[in-house]
Amino acid sequence: MAKWIVKESDINLKLMVEVLGIDETLATVISNRGMRSKKVCLKYLNPDLAYLNDIFEMYDLKRAFDVIINAVSDNQKIAIYGDYDVDGVVSTTILYKSLKYYGADVVFYIPDRMSEGYGLNKNAIQMLKDENVSLIITCDNGIASLEETEFAKFLDMQVIIIDHHEPGFVSDDDDNQIDVLPAADAIVNPKQKRCKYPFKALCAGGICYKFVVAFFRYCDLEFPYADEMLVLSMISTFCDVVDLVDENRIIAKNGLDLLNRNKKINIGLFSLINEKSLTEQTLESFHIGFILGPCINACGRLEKAQLAVELLVSEDQNSAAEIAKKLSELNDERKSMTKKSVDEVIEYLSNNDKATSDSILVIYNAGIHESIAGIVAGRIKDMFHKPTIVLTDAEGCVKGSARSIEAYNIFLGLFECRELFLRFGGHKMAAGLSLVEENMDALRVRLNTNCNLTDDDFVEIITIDKELQLEDVTYELAKSLKALEPFGKENKEPLFSTKGLTLSSLKVIEEKDTIIFTFSTSETFRKVKGICFGKVGLLRESLSELYDEYDVNKVMNGILRSANFTVDVVYHVGINEFNNNVSVQMKIRDFRLCL
Repeated sequence: MAKWIVKESDINLKLMVEVLGIDETLATVISNRGMRSKKVCLKYLNPDLAYLNDIFEMYDLKRAFDVIINAVSDNQKIAIYGDYDVDGVVSTTILYKSLKYYGADVVFYIPDRMSEGYGLNKNAIQMLKDENVSLIITCDNGIASLEETEFAKFLDMQVIIIDHHEPGFVSDDDDNQIDVLPAADAIVNPKQKRCKYPFKALCAGGICYKFVVAFFRYCDLEFPYADEMLVLSMISTFCDVVDLVDENRIIAKNGLDLLNRNKKINIGLFSLINEKSLTEQTLESFHIGFILGPCINACGRLEKAQLAVELLVSEDQNSAAEIAKKLSELNDERKSMTKKSVDEVIEYLSNNDKATSDSILVIYNAGIHESIAGIVAGRIKDMFHKPTIVLTDAEGCVKGSARSIEAYNIFLGLFECRELFLRFGGHKMAAGLSLVEENMDALRVRLNTNCNLTDDDFVEIITIDKELQLEDVTYELAKSLKALEPFGKENKEPLFSTKGLTLSSLKVIEEKDTIIFTFSTSETFRKVKGICFGKVGLLRESLSELYDEYDVNKVMNGILRSANFTVDVVYHVGINEFNNNVSVQMKIRDFRLCL
């Protein structure tokens, strides 16, 4: 059972309300985000592009610009070397379209997930050399490609690395970490220790957006595609699940607003929006992260990610529509495969107490398609609230993906076992790895022996911004909270709690795992609906602790006459639009029944 904790603000909320001209609930939420000064709060409430940091502070930026300018002036061929996820696809698109507009002889290359895996590889480098490529620009990869970069330099090629992943490191005698970096001509990555750029959490798409805008400024040239590149980097920012604070929030907010003002800003993206029947809707973070993004991701999982880049660089409406349809179909196939794989893993774990007793779950299933191992790991991690690694068969080895919880840095955990891997890379919350089959047991033992997680770390903690009375849950409150959008990692949608609610009606839709609660306010008898997904089982289990089976079934069927329980709920405050009617609605995250 999750633990509910209400945050306690130590700020003068009355003063905050007066200075910022906002209501107390909004002020409470903002103070819970750690904002203490008027300047910081105004920047948060008004995330203008003018607040973006100067990218010229980024290490090696001008060196990278000079390498590109010289390559173009010498008519050298340039290859953008990306990755097969959304961030890699978008980064590739941004660099490719921008350098093409600059006049470069430029191509793009996305490695095959199955046969090549993540990052630079020597066969691809050799192939690009044979096609007369002189300069490789990596994006969303490259920071760990020491041998591959050395090989490219051996072939007399230049290499620029644009990445946002953690560099490898060694420790000196004083236990200070020293970056181990490839011998590239330029490395643009705010996470390298020699880089003084103040914001470290940009995704690759965010870096590439700022990179190309600054490049044209450096060349003293107009850049008419800046808005389009902002929209694309917004998609990366949501889909790569980076912290939605500071520059990431600015990019996400402004990019989303731009897209809603002009859904045709990118022909391929508009085709995908149209394919998913979203042309008439106001797009929100949900549509980007859970509808459009997965379609872009799907082709890299099941076919070639090059198809997604072709969609986003397309200038032809008909061909873009065909690609968008293909991507949507691939994502439907991916969803079906994912459900099957998750069900198989759950069944395995339910019959294997030893596996679930580990602090870090290491699960091997040869039948899982390696491209969805990360999704499966994420679902299992959410279910058990434990770091999870899902491994499956690949050509000549075992490959897998890891997903972690806030209490455990999976990248550092794997780094301590690095001699077991053929390859690995990632960051605090997610990683990819490959190893020989014989090392799987050693990996499980080493990870679990080395970790210091406690039982408390495995309990999901739901952090509540403020306790409200039902009378406080109004349409006006829902509208005021929209100032905090878009929501995402580290800028989560505000959570509220209300205790002791009496139901006026209950509707359970078991086939959709959905519950619709209706509560009445005690003073005005105004009705407020709350919708809850995925917790029909919890409702039945909770009722079973209060009543016998006959009465449980009555309540589940909506008959409340003899029910004498109240409900405590944790929820988001949203707006429901249905049949031209607009009303406030609770989006219930968790609930408890009380006698």
